[in-house]
Amino acid sequence: MHKFFWILAASLVFFTSCHPSRPRARTDRKLRTIFRADPQTLDARKSSDLLSASLHFLIYAGLMEIQSDGTLKCSLAQSYSLSKDLKTYTFYLKENLHWSNGEKLTAGDFERSFKEALTPAYFSASSTLFYPIKNAKKAALGQISTNRIGVKALNERILQIKLERPTPHFLYLTAFSTYFPMPKTSNVKTA
Repeated sequence: MHKFFWILAASLVFFTSCHPSRPRARTDRKLRTIFRADPQTLDARKSSDLLSASLHFLIYAGLMEIQSDGTLKCSLAQSYSLSKDLKTYTFYLKENLHWSNGEKLTAGDFERSFKEALTPAYFSASSTLFYPIKNAKKAALGQISTNRIGVKALNERILQIKLERPTPHFLYLTAFSTYFPMPKTSNVKTA
């Protein structure tokens, strides 16, 4: 009997200590992380190192998102369509998107952000990732105005991107930090 008591007591302690407690409601929404050095930039369009890109993926989002299995899913875009000639992508943004300051995030923010990154005065080692977009390379080299780049906000929630030629990996590019929209803090002027 004495042996049975100790087995019962040990089982009781084991099973009650391993029993998952009820999840508590989260009262804070903080992320704490450590980086070994400072990021080179907070502007995701200038991201060219792993540390900066890691931070950008934590604080920003793009039209699409790459899943851990390598597949794509919509992120800020609710959906998209592709033209028959495979050169025009139309992204339909989710409703009620906002910047952290409460301002509305619109398709115009993507257009402005992409065109700023392609002005000749804007230095980014990653600007070549925009080159599949119609006239992006010419604008970045200062040969034409950024107004001729194939990016257009059709309204607050619809963004149209025209490409130079069909680019099968283009949706993956929109998931990369260079394609994340940036807030209106830049002094770069588009023309």
